[in-house]
Amino acid sequence: MLISLDWINDFTKLPGLSADDLANNFTMTTAEVEEVLESKAFLEKITVGEIKSVRKHPEADKLNLVTFDYGKEKEVVCGAPNVCVGLKIAYAPLGTTLPNGMTLEAKKIRGFLSEGMICSESEMGLSSESNGIMELSAEAKVGSSMLEYLGEKKDIILDVDNKSLTHRPDLWGHFGLAREFAARYETELCNPYDQKWEKELEKSFSKEKSPIVPKVESHDCLSYWGLSVDGVKVEESPAWLKSRLEACGLRSINTIVDISNYVMLELGQPLHIFDRNKIKGDFKVYDLAADCEFQTLDEMNRKLMAGDTVIGDDNGPLVLAGIMGGESSSVSDDTTSIFIEVANWKAEKVRTMSTRLGLRTDSSARFEKSLDSLQCYKTLLRTLELVLKLNPKAEVIGKAEYGGVDYSSFEPLILETSVAKIESVLGKEIGSDKVIDIFSRLDFQVENSRGQLSVTLPSNRTTKDIEGEADLIEEIGRMIGYDNITPVSPKEDVLPVELSPGKKLTRKVWDFLTLRARALEVMTYPLVGEKLLSKASWLDKAESLVLVNALSKDADRMRPSLIPQALQTTALNAKNFKSFSFFELGRSYHSDQKNFALEKHELLIGFFDAKRSPILELTNTVEELLNYLNI
Repeated sequence: MLISLDWINDFTKLPGLSADDLANNFTMTTAEVEEVLESKAFLEKITVGEIKSVRKHPEADKLNLVTFDYGKEKEVVCGAPNVCVGLKIAYAPLGTTLPNGMTLEAKKIRGFLSEGMICSESEMGLSSESNGIMELSAEAKVGSSMLEYLGEKKDIILDVDNKSLTHRPDLWGHFGLAREFAARYETELCNPYDQKWEKELEKSFSKEKSPIVPKVESHDCLSYWGLSVDGVKVEESPAWLKSRLEACGLRSINTIVDISNYVMLELGQPLHIFDRNKIKGDFKVYDLAADCEFQTLDEMNRKLMAGDTVIGDDNGPLVLAGIMGGESSSVSDDTTSIFIEVANWKAEKVRTMSTRLGLRTDSSARFEKSLDSLQCYKTLLRTLELVLKLNPKAEVIGKAEYGGVDYSSFEPLILETSVAKIESVLGKEIGSDKVIDIFSRLDFQVENSRGQLSVTLPSNRTTKDIEGEADLIEEIGRMIGYDNITPVSPKEDVLPVELSPGKKLTRKVWDFLTLRARALEVMTYPLVGEKLLSKASWLDKAESLVLVNALSKDADRMRPSLIPQALQTTALNAKNFKSFSFFELGRSYHSDQKNFALEKHELLIGFFDAKRSPILELTNTVEELLNYLNI
């Protein structure tokens, strides 16, 4: 996952530390940072120049030798059709790595050495395609960087290992991440999404009947919010929106699609926006009754199975729940009416469908983490806010419609702990004020009664993250920094361990049989096969204790006795030794109607001699053993 520190600064002021220090601190407190990247850094190397002369390449009709001034004079070979004297251009010198991954090197083109290149918009990642070099405004200052010309700024990107965020669904958006940074550096967290903000956006709701009221029929849907908006215009996104998305690894498509991706990256909650005019009849969330084919946004036909959860209309599925939308209801350049969907799904259902279809998306990756349904309404309003910002003439038709589980009686999780317990476990004196401050910055509500803490958890930390007191202590430990805790050996009394009666008996058997009987202990596997039991003429074939997924036929059931394997051990060793003795302390397994299986502890002693029968020696040894054990 890519984290934009410029985006984090929207919510909290980061300290003036180096990028590496910020990354190391984040690794120690929250999640592992794999790499520190710099966004837009290449634009700082690309310089504004002015063309001074253009002459035809003597060896190629479509190439020109262009001389320009960018603080000093340079000549390059250029094949663009729009080069002309006086044009302000963007020059990338040798060593510049462009967004397409190409690093510029000196190159001979038809006999002329060209050092660097004059760039087009597509080569600088500013557009998807271009017909020539980028033509800068006449006011562009020669020698200045393209970063300065475009009014852009460099951004530090932290590449975080996704696996280290699996248990933290609240950290899959920049707002949740900003809370971590604010708690770590004790800076103020700016939360623009308060009740006043909600009330202001709700004023845009109208008294008209909502064109679409979702019907939720699937139990795998935990929450479903929908809102209809008219008067939108689908066009190219503004530079600030494209820049944020590209910094986090997403390609800009258009204003509506980009808004949905932007909100997902900001709040961590995926959403989907439909072209409302393409929805026909009843709009519902349901489980498929039969197998069918469905074309997703990537223009691939997917084979869906009965039981898969989809969102659809009278014509069939429109969206794979929690994974990807369909081509038939997608937003296009002609879209003027939209339906915004913000939902939450059971994590296991999304994971199962995604794995079977071989289709993993940014949405499914988040839903698999068990998201918080109480964040859906905030996500809906944030989406509406951006739609209205980029479409000032747009209007909401009706109000926000809800379907799914009733959360009106939601009871937050409250855990009890104490400052003394936290300090005892961490081995560091912290103080109640510091402990309460850390909890508060992490959005926990704390009641303190003489060091006894009652901690109320926010809903976004209880989906799969914090469950008990140990988790609370971990929160304090990671925020004060484990590297700030001095490692000290535990102060425990070292006392002799009192053995259990069973262990005492086992040790006496070991001692007697190894020292008196000079027998070697063997250990055989508790799994056997029917072939061995038949070979040993053992009547009980243990048919009721056969494994469902056995590794082999020779180990497909639990052994009913130690004897068959003892005979096998004897036969194997008789090939190499004329006489030997051995013993095994192990368990046999027997069918039991009440408890399914009954385990018996057994001692097996085996004597072998190729020339004479060792029965008397064995009998005497067993008799002496029983006397020794007082049995």
